[in-house]
Amino acid sequence: MSGGATRAPPREPPSLAPDPECEAHGCRCLPSGSFLAHFTQILLAALLASPQQASGEACPCTWSATDAALSCRDLGLQRVPRDCFLDHPEAVLLDLSGNSIESLGEDDFSGLDAVEALWLSRNKISSLHARTFRNLSALAELHLDQNALEVLPEGMLAYQPSIREFSVDNNNLIKLPLSLFADGLQAPVTLNLTSNYLRVVPCSAVSSLPVSSNVLADYVQIWAQHEEEMAGCSLLNLPELVSLCMPVDTRSNSIDCTALREPFSPLKASLAESESHRFFDGWTEHIVFSADVDDLMGEPPSQVSCLPDDLDVAGSFLVFHRYTPDLQLEGVFFDLADLPSHTSGLTNSVTIKADTVVLTRPIPPLRYRLTVSARNVVLAHPLLMEAPTTLYPPTTTETFYQLQVSAGRVNGVTVIQYEHGLLTVRLLDGADVVAKHSCQPLPAQRG
Repeated sequence: MSGGATRAPPREPPSLAPDPECEAHGCRCLPSGSFLAHFTQILLAALLASPQQASGEACPCTWSATDAALSCRDLGLQRVPRDCFLDHPEAVLLDLSGNSIESLGEDDFSGLDAVEALWLSRNKISSLHARTFRNLSALAELHLDQNALEVLPEGMLAYQPSIREFSVDNNNLIKLPLSLFADGLQAPVTLNLTSNYLRVVPCSAVSSLPVSSNVLADYVQIWAQHEEEMAGCSLLNLPELVSLCMPVDTRSNSIDCTALREPFSPLKASLAESESHRFFDGWTEHIVFSADVDDLMGEPPSQVSCLPDDLDVAGSFLVFHRYTPDLQLEGVFFDLADLPSHTSGLTNSVTIKADTVVLTRPIPPLRYRLTVSARNVVLAHPLLMEAPTTLYPPTTTETFYQLQVSAGRVNGVTVIQYEHGLLTVRLLDGADVVAKHSCQPLPAQRG
């Protein structure tokens, strides 16, 4: 193992902002904020005139036909320049390092079947869609170092049998997914995890690595729930840890129990906390677990859009939202994957009222109370929570760790309420709850 690289500073993702023009057309797609309306108009005018946001412009990247390389390096890009890829689908090397990209979507690299090396170093990436790299079947090198990632999606590289190098050093990773690589990898892999906040590497995440693969990390252990599982990682030559829950985040004594197949319960919380005493000095500070809301899991619907595709007001109210302790967001459609953009360490609670609420990408565990009231709630990924044991000790706050489901009628509307840990979801089962609008993109106005 090796480590010691200089840590890159944490990055700040964007937030959403209200759009009065959208409301004038019968839609409320973005959060409201009356005293900031004038500021919004100024921002909209500036963004609409911004070359960064305009579509159909000449590709700013440099193409080298000799190397089949597309260089978009150090251009100040805030998003992946997908239009450039239409002109160069034969690209083998793609360099997007040194920009200000904050998230990666499902279709950002569509049509790039030939790419073998992808550089995304030195950006501000804090979230990835689970299928971001799915179409890059020829990918052999992926560089995501010096970003702001706390978690990675499950099966992130499950469709890359040729991967040889994966660098995700100098991020804010607190844990790795239980599955990461494809089965049947064709060559040894170098996995660079240095300069993160990892305590362990799950055995299941690296058990498919071929002999002679190299895992670079800072004083981590290989973790498994059972001795039988650990046998698949004996060749990695790292210290081993077998426990019910996984220790995470070197900045605190925290355990992650999301790998448990059974629903989380007060008994599981007590057992996990007791067991953690053998590998932590002192008490367990936080317990991370999944909200037991299987009824809400599924494939999210497409987003309702009231704004032009080339308009991005994501950063408009970054300061206002992130430093509001008790945040309230209202709209027609909200993706919980955007929550990191709205919140900070000062956030105590977030209340969301919308017609449809989804979760399209994994996000770090919630550290604040989240209340969602919506007609449709669909989660593509588990919603994780991090509970401080000083506030919620397993032995005295049993109801906190146990799913509570209740139902009733309020003003003629059937309401089903799920409460588990820091999460409350009120599912409004009635068409009269939130009026359905026919939201069409507004025409872009420039000048």
